[in-house]
Amino acid sequence: MAPLLTDLDSIRFAIELEARGAQFYLEAARRMENEDQRNLVLLLSGQTNNHLEGVKKILATVQTQKNGSAPEALDAETAAIIQKIGTSLSFPAEAQAAQKVAACTSVSSILEIALQGEKESVQLYEQIANSTKNDEVRKIFTALQSEEQIHVQKLLEMLQGWA
Repeated sequence: MAPLLTDLDSIRFAIELEARGAQFYLEAARRMENEDQRNLVLLLSGQTNNHLEGVKKILATVQTQKNGSAPEALDAETAAIIQKIGTSLSFPAEAQAAQKVAACTSVSSILEIALQGEKESVQLYEQIANSTKNDEVRKIFTALQSEEQIHVQKLLEMLQGWA
């Protein structure tokens, strides 16, 4: 039987996902020849970095609230979603971001990877918000989910307009 994931694990996973996204966007911006595309990708990178810092603060807050008590196990459905996303992340590990972007043959392929990564974030954050028992974590992940949905919309617009 797989070890149980906890609410702290879900927050750590969100940190990993945001870090991967930020690095991917930076690498993608370096390859964008169109200035408007590059600026929008840099905007997404900046917003993703803000998410990353926010999620790090959530982790510190929750760890302080726990104050030595055992973290709560996630329900099986949330744990399964995290594990599924974790084995098939669209955003590559930070060390592989430049390679993955370089392997893309078009702006469209870069945007498709980014779009899938943002959709994964929306799904993860919705699941965390719906399953956590911590009201502060729920509030923040609901807000993050909304922001990630805006990223999905921006990427769809880019794909329709520029790709």
